Amino acid sequence: GSRRWHRRARVLTLARSVPVWDLVAAMWVVDSSLFRLEERSARAHASGWVEFGNGRAVRVLAGFDPAAVWRRFAALLGM
Repeated sequence: GSRRWHRRARVLTLARSVPVWDLVAAMWVVDSSLFRLEERSARAHASGWVEFGNGRAVRVLAGFDPAAVWRRFAALLGM
């Protein structure tokens, strides 16, 4: 399924790569110690807009080391 996204990126931005956000989410499930989360207050609106500072308590991604996440992914693949 990712072939479609690669073609889209090439057409729209002339890029040869696409962001690996799905990989980031999957790696959080595999090894959450690689990521820094913060508690925030947020509310999701019907339009999809997220308002921070008003709403219920949620955990949001505050940071991660892309190289460390990639190394862990490569290790899982035996690379």
